[in-house]
Amino acid sequence: MAISHRLQPVKSLSFLAALVLASALSGQEYGPPEDYYASAEGLLGDSLKSALHDIIDGHIVQGYNNIALAFREYDKDPENENNVLLLYSGTSVPNDGLFSFWNREHTWPQSFGADEGPAYSDAHHLFPADPLTNEDRSNYAFDELDSGTPLRNSPDSIRSPGLRLVEPRDADKGRIARAILYMDTRYDASNITGDFKLSDDPASWDNRMGKLTTLLQWNRQFPPDERERRKNHLIYAGIRVENSVIFQLNRNPYVDYPDLADAVFTGDDYLTWGSWRVREFSLAQLEDPAIVDPLQDPDLDLITNLMEFALQTDPEAVTTEDLPSVDRGEQSNFLEFSFIKEPEVSHLSYSVQYATDPLKEDSWQEIPFTERDLLLADRGMYYFAGLQHAPTDTSRQAYYRVVVNRDAPGTEPVEATFDPAVHDSGGLHLFTYTEAFPEGWRLSDWFGFLKPADAPWFYHLEHKWIYADSLSETSFWFFDSSLGWIFTGITYYPYLYSQTKGWLYYIKGSQTPQRWFYSPSSGQYILEPNLLK
Repeated sequence: MAISHRLQPVKSLSFLAALVLASALSGQEYGPPEDYYASAEGLLGDSLKSALHDIIDGHIVQGYNNIALAFREYDKDPENENNVLLLYSGTSVPNDGLFSFWNREHTWPQSFGADEGPAYSDAHHLFPADPLTNEDRSNYAFDELDSGTPLRNSPDSIRSPGLRLVEPRDADKGRIARAILYMDTRYDASNITGDFKLSDDPASWDNRMGKLTTLLQWNRQFPPDERERRKNHLIYAGIRVENSVIFQLNRNPYVDYPDLADAVFTGDDYLTWGSWRVREFSLAQLEDPAIVDPLQDPDLDLITNLMEFALQTDPEAVTTEDLPSVDRGEQSNFLEFSFIKEPEVSHLSYSVQYATDPLKEDSWQEIPFTERDLLLADRGMYYFAGLQHAPTDTSRQAYYRVVVNRDAPGTEPVEATFDPAVHDSGGLHLFTYTEAFPEGWRLSDWFGFLKPADAPWFYHLEHKWIYADSLSETSFWFFDSSLGWIFTGITYYPYLYSQTKGWLYYIKGSQTPQRWFYSPSSGQYILEPNLLK
């Protein structure tokens, strides 16, 4: 049985603590104070972990019985203020039922170092749990199990005594993960308690808890709910229960910003979706979905965050370097593109597609490849890859694009496509043709470089995307966003792209000023004067 300490009411508060408590009890939001994590901004890996440790270290240690009182608020049943919700089962029981209905569960076990010092009563890893459930959990590490025995009074949580592992119910996986991640960060070799460590190889003799890989996945898969955020804030800010004021004045950073977990525990080795966002955005920006969500484009370069992550480009600056490219040969093309290491951790998949008629969506075909098919150049957090591709029809121009999918548990699947025909970023686009301005091109006095007929799509700084298959400036179509379609001669070219109307097909034979275009996306025929409306 756990040691029971004498009740220790706080008789006086510092002025700062009193102000913090007052704000907590006023019903404010549950986020951290401004600049609370300022010293951790811009860091990854061990440097970030050290900064977070310094921020949350040295909290106000509360007596063990005070924590039992605090559960009445920390883990209060929203539907019954006289009850608490138990870990592992979600059962609602009377909040005054210590030892009869519940006891204090150390998610970081006492036998792994949490039996003394501030760790023993640290509220960030303590939860009310059914006594029999607590006994069954023992000091087992956490992991996914293919099968197991239900914990007594918590049938949705299972254990494997032979493996010494427990898998809690889904509703508790995220909060348990963040509690354990906090303990590793809060207690290091500078603490009298000892150095707590997370690992995929847990061992009590070394205070090595686990399993890290699974806990990181649970943190990603099951984000904090309002109840967890509220508990985190009340532990920091304080509560008044009976005649006691209970507060720690420290926070769990992984509840405030779940992405920090990947940034700390994987950020020195590889990038995940979470650690990339911590690297590229401020903590304040992480709170704004309009900036950091996968399909947002904060730098307005027509590359979404998901694609910026996949290509390892800068989401807050128009991309100018390391974009994929293609070297065209007579019989095959050599494609170069980047992808992150460990993409499966972020549930990311890449596909490269090609088409000879980019107007028709169903003409795009995926180029099958495995990592063994790639020539890889190590760029640290990602690879730059080369892939040889020979189109089946070498008589026609092949166009290429990258499609990235992210299908992470607990989130809606998202897809980002990078298509050169619709990308407008100052002349740079996916699979830029590396034979820029080769022999055979010529300069027009009024327009600039004209492309040869075997590469009709190109980008012009003033007129944006242009389709042409003529070397003659006297028979040339192009589209200007201000002027509309401009034709310089008598030859008509069927496939055109408009930034306002999308893909258009020119109906040959119609004459200015009553030329007709067909829009595949809307199924409508559009008269030339209406193109800019």
